[in-house]
Amino acid sequence: MKLHIGVGVDDFDPIDLNVVEAGEKDLSKRGLGGMAVARPQPVDRDAPGSCPYFRRFPCIAPEAAAFEFFATAARAGIVAADFTWSHEKSPPRIVFVISGSYDTGVLGVTVDNLPMIVNPSVPPVVVLGAGVSGLSCSIELLLRGYQVEIWARDPPLATTSAVAGAVWFPFHAAPADRVGAWAKETYDRLAELALNPSSGVTMREGVLCDPELSNGSTWRPAVGPVRATVPGDLPPGKKGEVFAAPIAEMPIYLEYLRRRFVSLGGLLRLRALASVAKAFAETYRVVNCTGLGARELFGDPEVFPVRGQLVRVAGVDLSRWYLDEKGPDGVSYIIPRSHDVVLGGTVEPGNEDLTPDPAETEAILARCARLAPDLSGGHVVAASVGLRPGRSAIRLEVEEVDARHAVIHNYGHGGAGLTLSWGCAREVADLADRRWGVGQSASGA
Repeated sequence: MKLHIGVGVDDFDPIDLNVVEAGEKDLSKRGLGGMAVARPQPVDRDAPGSCPYFRRFPCIAPEAAAFEFFATAARAGIVAADFTWSHEKSPPRIVFVISGSYDTGVLGVTVDNLPMIVNPSVPPVVVLGAGVSGLSCSIELLLRGYQVEIWARDPPLATTSAVAGAVWFPFHAAPADRVGAWAKETYDRLAELALNPSSGVTMREGVLCDPELSNGSTWRPAVGPVRATVPGDLPPGKKGEVFAAPIAEMPIYLEYLRRRFVSLGGLLRLRALASVAKAFAETYRVVNCTGLGARELFGDPEVFPVRGQLVRVAGVDLSRWYLDEKGPDGVSYIIPRSHDVVLGGTVEPGNEDLTPDPAETEAILARCARLAPDLSGGHVVAASVGLRPGRSAIRLEVEEVDARHAVIHNYGHGGAGLTLSWGCAREVADLADRRWGVGQSASGA
């Protein structure tokens, strides 16, 4: 059997492992820093309220045969040879040794049917880009057992993702037949994360105006109950539908993802690349999550900027989000967060001006106030601009550079980077498994 192990110091265990015994021991002769003992707890993956993530990654069974396994997160300071499993005790014990400053640990485990041994000669997968797509892909790859480094010009909180609203909805993304599956996968994952207050994700009921003007196939299968609006939900003359969707407070969520990535053994390097050749000098495995940067870095003429301006207001108590995607005066959205409300917006293809336009700020405030009159009591905190990575269709595929080197592309998400992040990350990891395979030899064969 194969276990992919990630060790951390936060609440990231996907299978409800409980660390019941932990302590420092004198292991200096072997260069080890500490030891902890964990016992697997039973999880009913089909019970009401159980997380979808549990169903995708089966728990280890107490009746499993005894076997040894090896850590895949060597970059987190794990010593592979000191992991053992024994089913002779009841319940069975997993003993793992942690080096460095850790004094307790959390296991993230997936189960497969083949033995796996870490090969330190295999270079890491290098993920280009530290926005929501790059972080999500990197975490998914780490959970599959890959060593992963993120190379990015900017840290997560300086990316376009940090500027986003951001409510789950497949906004300006194609092709519809793939977007629907990616959106549903992400909805489930974000709904799970909303159970953790530290993630920055919440589930909120909201109103989609004129839903018949949107492509329902990309969002209806993902959401739960949907009802038509009634008087009082919207201003007179407007109609829509009400359903619950995840909202991510992006500065909090990105930091959560960064900590998750590091806890699993990932390494973040701030590097500005003029050419992908610099990455290929150190690895043959690259994942491209550069968004708008793919226009220059990979010479893709189909990528174009889509300017989006938004306004943050405070002093308003709203519980619902609103989205009017096809309003006569432009797109309008209202996204309540913990300490402010995000109002938008604009959709300006080809415009790369990052300076907020005061006239546009006033127009956004007016449009949103018509949707939610309670906004009139708030005050403006700031206006900001982000450039969405537009493309006629999202590019998610393998590019074979030569017999050894390959790039998995994942960019062009338009205004749906958050909405499609986990679904696309899953497909990136599937492509990586087919192209490279965990623990594959350094030859790339």
